[in-house]
Amino acid sequence: MDDEYARKLGFPRRIAHGLLVLSIADGLKNQSQVKLDAIASLGWDISFRAPVLVGDEISAKFRVESKRTTRNAGRGIVSFAVELANQDGRVVQRGLNRLMMMRKNGSSAPFPAKQPG
Repeated sequence: MDDEYARKLGFPRRIAHGLLVLSIADGLKNQSQVKLDAIASLGWDISFRAPVLVGDEISAKFRVESKRTTRNAGRGIVSFAVELANQDGRVVQRGLNRLMMMRKNGSSAPFPAKQPG
């Protein structure tokens, strides 16, 4: 909360808490053009790799890492690889996010993504 104290800890200025940055990433995911038909978040496994300084701009990349069906044919579990970077392209957080999602018609078809509009 204080630039002087942050400098005493070895940072050039105030930093954003890692969990705040993670919540911003989740918000970016939910505002993307690809609308996920998610039921629930099953967790995050994230490593904080570099500090996010006050004033940094953050981008988020989500890539499907794996997917599997559940006992309920209408649902599946999707794991997304997550990478957050600052305006310089430096990776500040990396890990996985697991979501329970609806499946198209309870079939073995790929997991659907809601289209915008």
